[in-house]
Amino acid sequence: MTVEKAKLQNGMSIYVDHIDGALVNEINVHVPYGSVHEAPGEEGVAHVFEHSVFLQTKKFKTDTAMVRYTKLHGVDINAHTNYTSTVYDGSGIDIEPSLVYLSEVLQYPQFPVKKFDHEMKAIRREIAEGWDNTDAMHEMALWYSMFGLPYGRDIGGHHGKLDFTADQMHDIFERCYKIGRMSLVVAGAATLDEVVGVAERYFDTDSDNTSKLKEPRKPRIARGGRRTGTIDDNSYSANVSVGFPMTAEFRRKYNADRLVYRLAEQAMTENLFNDLRTKRGISYGASLSADDSNHPNAWGYVASTSVDDKHVEKAIRIMRETFLMGSESYKDIDLRGQIAVEKYSLARQVPMIGARSLRVLDALNGYYAIREIADDYEQIKETEPEDIREAIDEIVDLASLSPEFIHVTGTVEAVGPADKLIDLHEIA
Repeated sequence: MTVEKAKLQNGMSIYVDHIDGALVNEINVHVPYGSVHEAPGEEGVAHVFEHSVFLQTKKFKTDTAMVRYTKLHGVDINAHTNYTSTVYDGSGIDIEPSLVYLSEVLQYPQFPVKKFDHEMKAIRREIAEGWDNTDAMHEMALWYSMFGLPYGRDIGGHHGKLDFTADQMHDIFERCYKIGRMSLVVAGAATLDEVVGVAERYFDTDSDNTSKLKEPRKPRIARGGRRTGTIDDNSYSANVSVGFPMTAEFRRKYNADRLVYRLAEQAMTENLFNDLRTKRGISYGASLSADDSNHPNAWGYVASTSVDDKHVEKAIRIMRETFLMGSESYKDIDLRGQIAVEKYSLARQVPMIGARSLRVLDALNGYYAIREIADDYEQIKETEPEDIREAIDEIVDLASLSPEFIHVTGTVEAVGPADKLIDLHEIA
């Protein structure tokens, strides 16, 4: 149950988590090109490119050929774009069919103009539907308030501004899709030797460009924090968040001991939930956690809930208080309960192929060392309430010293006295 590593002659990194007794495999190709790497004017192009590689390849000239191949070989192929990467997924009993398919789309994509223009219409529709997701738009606006661009915008761009050409796809392919930058992650029945052997057959063996893409500039965070709002007159409730950016020092601590910080977050979320719902009945749910799905430059701790307009200020006050509540406020019996629940969760995940491959992908996306589920399971056996208390106090210290950002999405009455109103259509 150890992730084994190798590197091909072409520079591609290989990560294999062989699971005894597994009958299937999860295959992922991690490409370190996401929305934060887009140049001005290219907003949304990483996601468009993700779609476009499936239009046609040297081997698969038609949609029918692609569909028949996946069905005949019993494989499932998909892809998704993140802030720091694009990941191409395959799954099946054998690894070879998925790697044949993925090697084709990642090395020999073709962008016929008619097919591309047709796909662009579908992509605009997909992105437009996403903009109806109030929760996602609220989170994006909070990121924009805290970190600015390119972190605080939709990964897919704005449906009204997506205007790319097939020629631009060729340019993205040449600039950003170098085999030597990619990582192949496999979890399941396959062994490292099997994966390396198949990958060497289907991915070009010539040495490729392993240089990294230019990283986005560090955000200019407002030292005094601020309160922002997004007006949504059709909202039946207000989305409310209080957030604090992580410092580089805190990020290092967090990455070194994610398990204990996760336990601290769960304890703090429980306190917040009990105050907002159980005690006061003003919210259905609440969360307090590290938000690390963006580029590491734009990580932070965020508490969120939704309430009626009249309860916005009260919710903000309670979330602030939770962030400043020291570890002495937490009882040992409750912290031991968090440990027990997490221990059960980890035990369930140990044999899960998807959970184990996701661990590797998350580490690649966040630029931190891979931490295996089995290692966390061993660690939690030794974890004590005092370990969680120490992490809680670290989070409290971060909130005490970092600038505070508040964002409210809702009606004019709910948003209240904002320093700035954020119109997502303008910044996308």
